[in-house]
Formats: sequence, C-alpha cells, structure tokens
Amino acid sequence: MFHELRSALEREHEIRTPLPSDTVLLNPIAGHALATTSLSYRIRKLGKRSGVKQAHPHRFRDSFAVDALMRGAHLVSVARMLADTPEGVNDHYVPFVEAFREQTKNRLNNGEGLEEYGRSLASQQPGSATTDRSENPSSAVDSVA
Repeated sequence: MFHELRSALEREHEIRTPLPSDTVLLNPIAGHALATTSLSYRIRKLGKRSGVKQAHPHRFRDSFAVDALMRGAHLVSVARMLADTPEGVNDHYVPFVEAFREQTKNRLNNGEGLEEYGRSLASQQPGSATTDRSENPSSAVDSVA
C-alpha cells in the first residue's frame, strides 16, 4: 500500500510540478483548493465505507504522529509536519510512544513470542469472549487514536 501511494504521489508531483506555495489538496471536480469541510466530509464518508470507526482528520493526524515518533522521527520534525510546537507533541504524543515501548519491552521480557501475541490479538477481536480491556489497563494503549 505504501509503495502504491508513493508512486501515485510521485506521478502527481511530476504532472503538477508544484511550487512550495501551491495548494496540495485539490478538489477533483473544480480543480481549486479543497475546503476543510469537504476534506472532513470525504474522510468521514471513506471511513464509513471502509468500516473505520470515528474517522475524522484528527484521528489520522494522531496516528501519523505516533507512527512517525515510533519510527524514530525527531520530535521537532514531527511538530513541524503537524504545524504544532515541540512541547505540544511531547505532551500529547510522546506518552503513547513510551507506553508502546514499555508494552513491547514487557512482552519480550515475559517471553511472549509471535504465536502467543497472535493468539492474544485474536482473542481481543470483536465477538471474542475476552475483548474486555478493563482487566488490563495497559491494553488501552492498543487503541491509541
């Protein structure tokens, strides 16, 4: 999926040859800048079609930020991409990253291998008898954004 998206973006970049000041998201019908309300509406509609609960632009912002930090992006770089301050990123997103890392460390230290991890994920799927997260508060980290 990532490679398909990257290829599509690179093709679009070659076609448009944009300047840094150019609009990034265009209305596909009118060809002008996509309004914030239109973008929000489209994301909610796509989320509904694809089964993503509570799909809204900020949800993906949160996921992007945590993923970037987990992959080693510098806090200041993430803040700039989000048009936020380093303090804001540190206060809001870094705690999730630290919790993910602690959870991973605990799993490795407890000898939990891929098979056990797969079984635990399967048991947490909707319709499973063990989907109640109240018995393990750290599992709330699994549902960040």
